[in-house]
Amino acid sequence: GMLVDGTIVVVELAERHRAEGFSQREAFLKAAQRMSWPITAAVATTLAVFVPLLFWPGVAGQFMFYLPATVIVTLSASLLMALVFVPLIGSLYAREVSTSGISDSAARPAFYDRILAYVIAWPGFALGVSLLALVVSFAIYSVLGRGVEFFPEVEPDRAQVQIEADGNLSVREADRLVRMVENRIIGMEGVNNVYARTIGTIEERLQSNLSPNTIGTLQIDFTNWRIRAPAFEIIEAMRARTDELPGMRILVEAQQAGPGEARPIQIEVASDNRLLLPEAARRLQRLMEQRGTFTDIASDVPDPSPEVRIRVDREQAARYGVDIDTLGNTVQLLTRGVSLGTYLPAFAPDEVDIRLRYPAAERTFAQLANLRVSTQAGMVPIANFVNITAAPASPVITRVDARNVQTISAGIVAGTTVAEEIDALQRDIDAEDFDDSIDIRFAGEIEDQQEAINFLIIAFVVAIFLMFAILLTQLNSFFQSFLVLSAIIFSLAGVLLALVIRQEAFSVVMSGIGIVALAGIVVNNNIVLIDAYNEHRANGLSPDDAAFRAGGERFRPVLLTAVTTVVGLMPLVLGLTVDFFGRDLYFGAPSGQFWIQLSTAIVGGLVFSSVIPILLTPALLAWDGNRSERRAGPRVTPFRGDERTDAWGLR
Repeated sequence: GMLVDGTIVVVELAERHRAEGFSQREAFLKAAQRMSWPITAAVATTLAVFVPLLFWPGVAGQFMFYLPATVIVTLSASLLMALVFVPLIGSLYAREVSTSGISDSAARPAFYDRILAYVIAWPGFALGVSLLALVVSFAIYSVLGRGVEFFPEVEPDRAQVQIEADGNLSVREADRLVRMVENRIIGMEGVNNVYARTIGTIEERLQSNLSPNTIGTLQIDFTNWRIRAPAFEIIEAMRARTDELPGMRILVEAQQAGPGEARPIQIEVASDNRLLLPEAARRLQRLMEQRGTFTDIASDVPDPSPEVRIRVDREQAARYGVDIDTLGNTVQLLTRGVSLGTYLPAFAPDEVDIRLRYPAAERTFAQLANLRVSTQAGMVPIANFVNITAAPASPVITRVDARNVQTISAGIVAGTTVAEEIDALQRDIDAEDFDDSIDIRFAGEIEDQQEAINFLIIAFVVAIFLMFAILLTQLNSFFQSFLVLSAIIFSLAGVLLALVIRQEAFSVVMSGIGIVALAGIVVNNNIVLIDAYNEHRANGLSPDDAAFRAGGERFRPVLLTAVTTVVGLMPLVLGLTVDFFGRDLYFGAPSGQFWIQLSTAIVGGLVFSSVIPILLTPALLAWDGNRSERRAGPRVTPFRGDERTDAWGLR
């Protein structure tokens, strides 16, 4: 719509000049000259909307950068197309055109003239109906809308299963448990491939950003979306199959589309006193479990696990002539072994460690107190100068801004949004008696969503200011500039109603960009209509006649712009995918789900706002013109619908 609007206006005006008797070349040249400034202003206002989006911060900005960049380039090219190439091509293609004149009424339905005459006669009625429709649309969305989400839900192609287990397990023990889960999932309907990975060390877990108790992960590829059940049904079946496995926690997470976090819910529990965090995290988990709308709740609070601590009595060790290094090497003979060097075997690509350890049968906890170390007095048990005690282990300590933090993450069930669940959970937290030193903060997707909302509000304000400056330069009227921008507000009614009809949530990213793109289209229509009104006023017509003529002349271009845009976007609104190479057509493809909310916002807003430039704008222009004439000079005969319809031949 934005790209063809200028071309439609130039061709429309050139046709009128041809009907007035001008040659093909003269008609297109005059049309391009006449509409150069209005079209330039229209494109400039649209560019002013998209330019701030180039500075979108964060992951969302990196993800969406190419959309505004592409629109800016193509819009700049459309200006060149409308003012240079279209007149050039049009002047080369000559055809016979009747010079008897083009009937404006023939290009639009007859009832439009009567409605336009009525709203010009009663501009207050037209404005009141428009405002009422705007308020009603917000009320309908507040009752029937599906809320707000950060990014559209897209049917995933894969999922990840994270397996957690307690205890200091060896790699072989962990692999045995991972295989148990793997065997439950392999062969399930809808599952194509399963890639398993067993994690044996805490270092691997930290590098993979996994919880300390994770022993393995499964990457699952689904079969083609057209021949399987929806992904959430397959994931629920996976949970049902693996819930009965003892001693393990199985977390199943679908692939996340867009710039969101890996998990929708991320909650940080912080305190200066680390001892309070485990209990606070457990209480918060219980609140989430009681709601029943959170899935796969996980926490990075490590489960209690014992460790053996060896405290050396340095004075006693010195009496035996034993140093700390000797004691350390002796203990390592029972655990990891003492490193003697490295060796590169012929069958291995990398060097391997050479370690000296006791035989496997002697590497037990009971042998620790019986270890003997060489001293001046001979082999002496280390129990003579060390204390061996058991204590809880602390494998990971996490701090954010110098405060101890534990993180709880979760998914949400289908049919709800992150914002709704966080609001409900916040009410439960407020009712719970947490310690005053405990600070609970929501991060993850809701944090990204709020960052995007804040940026879009600032970008929208900056864009409105830039658009207003451009319009004021072009139109030289505060009222007309505000009137142009008012179409953006009225178009929001169509956006909300379309989302309700389509039963889509308002996506901060995609619906927000849809509103931005919509602003450029509706502003363009108003700019060209007001320019036509000002031209008729300069030619001596009264405000009522000028508004009526401008509305009639702009009816067909506005309708063409709306129809071409709606028709072009309907496949996206309906989720239709056309496979030209495979000669196939189908609905509901994941690639199409990505654009549904954006296209729905544009189509709904455009259908609703198309009424503004062809009805409300002429009415308010005539009202403002009559008001200005009453202030400036002799009283002009008031416009009455019945009298004017006779003069315009509507009766």
